[in-house]
Amino acid sequence: MLSIREHTRYHDQSYQFAHVILGTRPCQIQEAHSITWDELCDVILAPVLVRPESDLQYCQQVIRSAIARAKHEREAVGRMNFTKMKFAELMGNLSPLIQQRKVYVGFVGGERQLALATIDELESRSHYKVSDERWSENWITLDKFLHRVFELKGY
Repeated sequence: MLSIREHTRYHDQSYQFAHVILGTRPCQIQEAHSITWDELCDVILAPVLVRPESDLQYCQQVIRSAIARAKHEREAVGRMNFTKMKFAELMGNLSPLIQQRKVYVGFVGGERQLALATIDELESRSHYKVSDERWSENWITLDKFLHRVFELKGY
C-alpha cells in the first residue's frame, strides 16, 4: 500500500497512478503514463527558483548532472563497440586486448564498486564488456581492474 504524506497534494487520494514510466525520453506504452527526467526535474526543482537554498541548489545540480550523463550514455549506446567475455577469457586474452587497444572494462559503479568487490564476485560475474573507448564513468582502465584482481589474489 502506498503511503501518502499529509502535507502533499495527493493526501485527498483523488490522484491514482497505475503505471508511471520514468525515462530519459518519452515512452508510448498503453495504460502507462510516461514522464521524462527533464519534466520531473522541472516539477521537483521549481522550489529552487522560489527559495534558492543551498541544499535545493545542490539537489538540482546532482539531478541535472545525472540527466546529462543519461542522455550522453543513451546517445553513445548506438555507437558503442565492445566485446563481451567471461573473467577467465578476459584474463587469458590480455595481450590481444592490449594490442587491439581494448583497455577499458565496463563495471557498474566504476572504480568505487570495483574497490568493494571480492575476488569471488569478480570471477563469477556473467560477463565483462571490454572496449577501446571509455563510454562513461562505469568504464575503468584495464590496469586498474588488474590491480584489483592482483590485490585480491595476494600478488
